[in-house]
Amino acid sequence: MRYTTEAGFFSRSPGPFGTFDMAGNVAEWTEGLNPPFLRTLRGGAFDTDDAGRNEPIRNPVFSSISDVHDIGFRIAAAEPGETAARAPAVPAPVAAASAVTDFPRRPWLDPLTGKPFFPLAWFSYSSDEKDLDDLRAQGANLVLYINAPTDTDTDEQTTANIAKMRAYLDQAHQRDIRVLPQIGSHYSAQMRGDAAEIARQKRWVEAVKDHPALFGYQLYDEPEYAAGFGLGVETQRHLGKLVDAFAKTRRSLRQWDPNTNRMISVVFNLVPLSSWTEFLPVLDSFQVDRYPLDKEQAYFGHRGDWGPLMMAWSMHHGAAALRDHPHLRNPSPCMQGVGPKCLDSAQRPVWRNPLYDETRFMAYSSLTVGSWGVFHWIRKMGFGESAEIDANVGRLYRELRGLMPALVQSYQDPPFTVRHDHEGITRSFLSDSIADVTTLALEDRDHYYLVVSDNTGFFPEVRLRLKGLKLAAPDFREAQVLHEDWKAMLRFSKDTGEWILEPHPMHFGDVNVWVIPKVHTDD
Repeated sequence: MRYTTEAGFFSRSPGPFGTFDMAGNVAEWTEGLNPPFLRTLRGGAFDTDDAGRNEPIRNPVFSSISDVHDIGFRIAAAEPGETAARAPAVPAPVAAASAVTDFPRRPWLDPLTGKPFFPLAWFSYSSDEKDLDDLRAQGANLVLYINAPTDTDTDEQTTANIAKMRAYLDQAHQRDIRVLPQIGSHYSAQMRGDAAEIARQKRWVEAVKDHPALFGYQLYDEPEYAAGFGLGVETQRHLGKLVDAFAKTRRSLRQWDPNTNRMISVVFNLVPLSSWTEFLPVLDSFQVDRYPLDKEQAYFGHRGDWGPLMMAWSMHHGAAALRDHPHLRNPSPCMQGVGPKCLDSAQRPVWRNPLYDETRFMAYSSLTVGSWGVFHWIRKMGFGESAEIDANVGRLYRELRGLMPALVQSYQDPPFTVRHDHEGITRSFLSDSIADVTTLALEDRDHYYLVVSDNTGFFPEVRLRLKGLKLAAPDFREAQVLHEDWKAMLRFSKDTGEWILEPHPMHFGDVNVWVIPKVHTDD
């Protein structure tokens, strides 16, 4: 009913323990864990339709130290001389193997060929030929063009923007770069029911849809900010209107451009907000926006920020969403190295500079828990570019380009399985739901690859057991860590049918890409 009363007003409505006024205050944290969230919520709040129903509700925030106004906790004590009633003990949930492998693998597809397309992409607020030249030099194959000429407020603007968009697509095509333009304003016409503007949108789409550089359409950047936490009644109504406008926009795009491999996506920033899941039925895929270093952090090993782990955590949650929405394709991480609002100790604006090792960890740890591709944010925002960021991104993209044949060939159907001793969850740092060590198995014509990411802490002996490798005699191999100067021996166990990689240490933030030759060669 969404109104307040004085304490004790419902004097004839005691609860099961003889208490009063326990419903409709705020939703309450419990001790139970419900991966991929940190804590379970129960009970609803004064501004929700489920107030008083003692059922689990979606956790709208990633931390139980949140100051959200309609979430709290309950403290209870027995009166003097009485014994407090105790609920039966509930065993703590055990981390399942799903934290490692339980996600569908549905990569993005090339609109021209229908084959998997692995994006090595930049977000670029504004973009021109020089920008495209820089992206090509770094190894990017796609650009998300935020301020693309897509507005269709008038007939004259629509005509001009069509010409500008096609010219830009021509420039990108010459450099073998695909374009994902943001059409962020299109959904607002659907929300208003503006038939004239919708007709101009149709003309814009039909004028660019045949271009070979066009990859898809970006509906909106971070819509969950507009939707809020999605719990309150009024917020739910606004959220419903927003999602409905997205759905209408998507249906229109599919009518105007029937190529179903054209991606229709958004960027989410604060996964998991409860509201972001409302958008999943009306999208093809999404990117998760995460910030890396904490301003003046000395180096990644000191762990001054949760950015990398939050990235892996968000990607695990995003990949899990694919189970509920079979049309969705795997999400992509957006790794930030930006901005003028990040200040150093002297209050000077600085780029937050993702070191190569940290950027690499954010990419690979996301891949091992269910992402597809890599995005970097952002270029051309009206302040100085960072040569160091560009060099680090280029270094990472060159490495991933070398692995791209394996990703395209075997991401959907891993060529072998992996067992190890750290599939559980160590309740430390941010996450109660990301496995300590996560892996990704790949192959190309000549090699197997095993990506191993340490998401939690220090392990003196990581033991990896691989099953399904098709390797001819002899029953041992030397596995090389990509771009490192150390190796380890891989030996076949006849007792278990597994190839066992000798134990080795890993620290939080480590990423090892093991390269295993299919044919044994004597050095």
